[in-house]
Amino acid sequence: MIDWIVNFFSAHPWIILAVVMHLVVLGTVAYLILLERKTASWVQDRIGPNRVGLDFGLPFLKFMRGMNGLGQPLADGIKFIVKEDYRPAGVDRILFTVAPASMIIVMIISIAVLPWAGVKQSVTNVPVVSAAQVDVDQAVSQARGVRYPDDSTDVTLLSVEKAADGSAIAQVQYRYAFQIANLDIGALFIIAVLSLAVYGIVLGGWASNNKYSFLGALRATAQMVSYEIPLGLTLLAVVLMFGTLEFGQIVDKQATYWMGWIPAWNVFCQPVGFILFLICIHAEANRAPFDLAEAEQELVGGYHTEYSAMRFALFFLGEYAGMITTSAVCVALFFGGWHIPWLDKIPAIGGYVDAASSPAVTA
Repeated sequence: MIDWIVNFFSAHPWIILAVVMHLVVLGTVAYLILLERKTASWVQDRIGPNRVGLDFGLPFLKFMRGMNGLGQPLADGIKFIVKEDYRPAGVDRILFTVAPASMIIVMIISIAVLPWAGVKQSVTNVPVVSAAQVDVDQAVSQARGVRYPDDSTDVTLLSVEKAADGSAIAQVQYRYAFQIANLDIGALFIIAVLSLAVYGIVLGGWASNNKYSFLGALRATAQMVSYEIPLGLTLLAVVLMFGTLEFGQIVDKQATYWMGWIPAWNVFCQPVGFILFLICIHAEANRAPFDLAEAEQELVGGYHTEYSAMRFALFFLGEYAGMITTSAVCVALFFGGWHIPWLDKIPAIGGYVDAASSPAVTA
């Protein structure tokens, strides 16, 4: 059983990457909320959350009590889970639940095409049953069937050595990107998926049977339609310059240098596009000054006025997860993605940077 589990995850490494990255995103969301609350308290000259630590009420962890409120996100999560989940009279019972769920699902799916690192390489000796004349295509096919059967994995036959019994040993190189899904239309996919987030807002506002919630949903829809066009145009400028929609290639082509030391980032050659993209992703996330859908002074609380407990938490998590996702897209398009400039020029570690897997070379 253990061998089967190990072989399964070895053959499908994207599953582990998907779980890890989703946990990272959700953990980042929790502490971004804490950071925003602390910043708001400093601006408003009050203390803010500073009591809940990471002791979980256990006496032997009392040294982790307090910790300037670092346990507040966990306490908030527990509160949302055990809090009474009421549903007002007159709401659409199904859509009232589907709306927050659809919003968080869209944010989870959208990170699938983002490249989080370079290309992983491994070389393995694979036994290949063959006749006297070893067929190269058959050796590669056999190797793919033995390990890493995922179609997105790049399998390269390095060498084949015949054994005395007529069989053969193939030395095979596996290369797979640190992406959950390496799509050829990655940039188009993520823009299309992120545009679906407004459906959760609209459904939530309409299903609440509250005029203020419905007005907030209409505002969010109008704002989304308004800023989708410039967002798509800024993305189109990058796509036309590089001639590809694949995020991995967009990042790799920025992993070079101008004049030997200036990172070849799009933010330098397309500063106007970057500024427009930054404005648009703020509008997409409904953050200030684009928080018209949640204007407390006008609409009480906007589209999620009638929500509580985990339904409200899903709206909250979806909004912050959208901020992280759009920020990651911005980094991939304009700041070279995972590539850290000048890392390959450090003598202590420069020799460990493989140009084939992380193309930090001089243009």
